Order: sequence, then C-alpha cells, then structure tokens
Amino acid sequence: LGGDPFATGLLVTSVQRGSYAARAGLRPGDLVREVNGRVVTSPQALARLGASEVTIERQGRRLTGVLR
Repeated sequence: LGGDPFATGLLVTSVQRGSYAARAGLRPGDLVREVNGRVVTSPQALARLGASEVTIERQGRRLTGVLR
C-alpha cells in the first residue's frame, strides 16, 4: 500500500459476499482511515460508529464515499 506507513486505520484483509463491507464496495487491501470524520483504530470502533461516510486508501489514493 502507498501512503504514510505510520498512519492509523484498518486494513481490509477479506470481504464476505453479501456483507456490509461488500455492499459498501470495500475490497481486500483497502485501508479504512476514517468513518464519519473520526479516525478508526479497531474493528469494534468501526462497528460502533455506524458508518455513513468512509475515507479509505486504495492503491495509494484516498477515497471518500457515503455508504447507504
């Protein structure tokens, strides 16, 4: 992955078919940086935030999208 190697986030290692992550368009290798403007540091924190806007890093590019 590109970007800052010391930045925080959650690395997506797999995505199950039909899951929230799959419906959101997440892919293995994505790095989830922020959810609703908050830095995410654990899967539990991600679940608690109830995502609507997510910032990820994919192949060195930062992408922000709204999840529905």
